[in-house]
Amino acid sequence: MTASSTPSANAITAPTATPSGSEPGYLKMHQAQQRQQGESSAGERLEAAELRALALEQENIKLRARLAILERHHQQAIDDSEEHRRAASDERRKRTLGEEHRRELTEALEIAEAKTAKAEVKFEQAVRALPALSQQLIELAQLLKPPADATTKPLDSRERATFERLVYVLAREAKYRLEKPYADADLILQYADTIGAKVPTGKGLIAKKLEAAAARFAKDQEE
Repeated sequence: MTASSTPSANAITAPTATPSGSEPGYLKMHQAQQRQQGESSAGERLEAAELRALALEQENIKLRARLAILERHHQQAIDDSEEHRRAASDERRKRTLGEEHRRELTEALEIAEAKTAKAEVKFEQAVRALPALSQQLIELAQLLKPPADATTKPLDSRERATFERLVYVLAREAKYRLEKPYADADLILQYADTIGAKVPTGKGLIAKKLEAAAARFAKDQEE
């Protein structure tokens, strides 16, 4: 065996040479590494973005729930405010109606009191005038009464007119307007009874005389 054909026992296998930066193999390896690093970085960024999106979606769900609650509370507040407004409006309307009703009652009471006061004054005047009127009527009846020995005969038209005019003047002097002759006649009868005077007691006789006196006055005014 020759020295050129037999390998040396101390021979060492040479290491594989690393491509230099300018060799095509190195460029491919470098591009592969960059691609792997880019894919890893993009995947991490995508995962982080998905996590942030999920967190934002959950936060958005919470915010929408809170917003729905706030909207319900807001609508409830609006409904309560409207109900209070209607209640206040009804209360104001009732209070206004009550005040108007009270004012109307007050005015009606004042009018009634004024009418009552006037009626009381007229009644007092009539009561005070009644004795004088009754006495004057009695005296007039005595003056017009024919003598006992005279033949009783009806009054002629002139005497009747004179009698009716005197009755009217005496009644007006006694504050009677002869608007309610039957009521006036009742008062005359009551007073005549208190003083023991005799007056005609026929039904409606005095009232008819008072009516005739009022009619005579109206006729005189027309002439």
